[in-house]
Amino acid sequence: MSSPVETVGPELTLAELAETLERRGVSGMPVVRDGALLGVVSRRDVARAREGGRLELPVTSHMSGNLRTVGPDAPLEEALAAMTEADVGRLPVLRDERLVGIVSRTDVLRALYPE
Repeated sequence: MSSPVETVGPELTLAELAETLERRGVSGMPVVRDGALLGVVSRRDVARAREGGRLELPVTSHMSGNLRTVGPDAPLEEALAAMTEADVGRLPVLRDERLVGIVSRTDVLRALYPE
């Protein structure tokens, strides 16, 4: 799990997010307001907005909401199953409805199958 998590606010534009993703070398970021997770926006979401000429819109216009999440004590197998079922590469980790981390498919596979 990666923690602390770099997040963006809902007012950020998709153009600004594209620059942030490139600069930080990440494929997506959680969208948070006052500590509460609103959704996740990915490079794929930005690409769709770029194709439609909508990069000036806020990230909330293209973020994925209604997310699958896990708790910090969730078994690795549960996290991997949730990612596979939802066809996502990362899951927000919530404690008491607050974002405390992100677990990626790579994190889970490394833990399950150490070198």
